[in-house]
Parts: sequence; structure tokens; C-alpha cells
Amino acid sequence: MKDYASGEDLIAEIRKRAELFIAEFDDVVTLVTSLSREELFTSGQRAWASSTPSAWPVATWVHINTVAPFTSFRTRIRAWKRR
Repeated sequence: MKDYASGEDLIAEIRKRAELFIAEFDDVVTLVTSLSREELFTSGQRAWASSTPSAWPVATWVHINTVAPFTSFRTRIRAWKRR
């Protein structure tokens, strides 16, 4: 954990990270809205999405890389609080 010299440094860091998050979020929204339903939900529509033997559709990759990490993160925080 980073040691902040003042509350102002912490607030500046939080604002910076919030701006980065919003930019990344907007990139994901742009990607998803640029794809048709077929491209998003049908397997084999993108070469990079077919890199696994199961050839997942793009929607599965979006879920794995955006939503799924936070579901396990919540569980870890709860376990940490119980200690």
C-alpha cells in the first residue's frame, strides 16, 4: 500500500484513478456497441476470441475481463475483514 504524505495526495490519486477507470469503461462500451448481436454472442466471430479450445464468443471475454474479477474480489475482501 502506498504511503500518502497528505490527504490531498490521496484525493489526487483517487481522482486520477477514477479518470482512468472512466476512460477504460468508455472503451469497453465503445467496443460492445460497435459489434452486432451476432458478432457479440456467436462463437468464432473474432480471431482473438477464438484463441481457446472452447472458442468463446466476444461477450464471454468481455464478462471475464470486466465483471468476473470483481465478483471474486468482493469475496476476498469479506474474507479479509473476518480475519
